[in-house]
Amino acid sequence: MCSFQFLVTETPPKCVIPLTNITAAVGTPVILQCLVSGKPSPTAEWYKDGNPVINGRCIIQEKTAGHFNLLITNATQSDGGEYKCVIQNTAGYIETAALLKVF
Repeated sequence: MCSFQFLVTETPPKCVIPLTNITAAVGTPVILQCLVSGKPSPTAEWYKDGNPVINGRCIIQEKTAGHFNLLITNATQSDGGEYKCVIQNTAGYIETAALLKVF
């Protein structure tokens, strides 16, 4: 007779610090950031108003494991909208969202 014991080492992503709404002036830099945990280390995808962020003025960064940033270098009024970060790993996914207002 054989017996096995399994240790689950995967945990779904969890938002430690979610995105927060931001108001910014035209021409200023904006940083949207969130902090997540999970095993294996999660990845992030960024969306603006439901579409993938592909703007050349936007820089997507992972500063440290689970610390995701979206940097808009020179905010314009057209950058305003809802931003969403979809965080996922093999154990699951979560979303965090915030509104950016540019005046």
